[in-house]
Amino acid sequence: MNLPVPGLGKSIEVLEDVAGRFTTLLRTADPARTAIGRWSTAELATHVSMIFMMYPDLVRGGSSPVKDHLTMAAYWDDELVRDTLRDPAKAADRIDLALKEFTAAVVPENWEQPVKWHGGKEVPVYTLASILLNECSIHGRDIATAEARPWSISRNDANLIFDGHLPILKHFVNTDAIRDMDASYELRLRGGSTVYFEISGGQLEIRTSPSRSVDCRISADPVTYLLVGYGRIGQWGPVLTGKIVAFGKKPWLGMRLASLFYSA
Repeated sequence: MNLPVPGLGKSIEVLEDVAGRFTTLLRTADPARTAIGRWSTAELATHVSMIFMMYPDLVRGGSSPVKDHLTMAAYWDDELVRDTLRDPAKAADRIDLALKEFTAAVVPENWEQPVKWHGGKEVPVYTLASILLNECSIHGRDIATAEARPWSISRNDANLIFDGHLPILKHFVNTDAIRDMDASYELRLRGGSTVYFEISGGQLEIRTSPSRSVDCRISADPVTYLLVGYGRIGQWGPVLTGKIVAFGKKPWLGMRLASLFYSA
């Protein structure tokens, strides 16, 4: 599977910048506010800190304690019961320390090497960096929204997240949804990568060039696509305003693309 690989230097630079904005926000945030779902800002801050603390060891050859990547939400709920830290500023300290350990462990020689992620699934090191960037970007937005403060996610950052997450998508394919499908998608993120999802025989392959005729082409603003993908905004507004556009021989397939993957 030949996929776009985010550059190491740029990825770490962006991760450090966004993580720095995130921890600055945590140090002045009200821990009692509801950040997302039933989680308070304090709980969300601890959750993100636990992910940051886990990842340096994965780079060094360790394995994730999460046994099933499809039920990780339940795992994190259980971990929040175990970990009683509820001070966002102290969670920020954890993140700062873990980020230093992570960046020290990441080198050009291991950037594209596979490591053991949740459920024993293998992903390259650059995917771990992408996940950490996504955690700070999305949850920074959650907390900033709760605080009525501004929060920005740049197009460049969203494109880095997208490229880094591509290797993980194969572990979230909804086999029931694709069992009887025969279709090909082109997904182009504006200012970023173009990839192809080809589905046949109950299998989904992700490619950087098509091997067959494309049925549905999707052009999307990367930040909008990220927020829709993580359920922060609905898809109809972006569709109506042209931020996500489906066209081609079978444009209606565009509405099905998200259902082909389990949510993380």
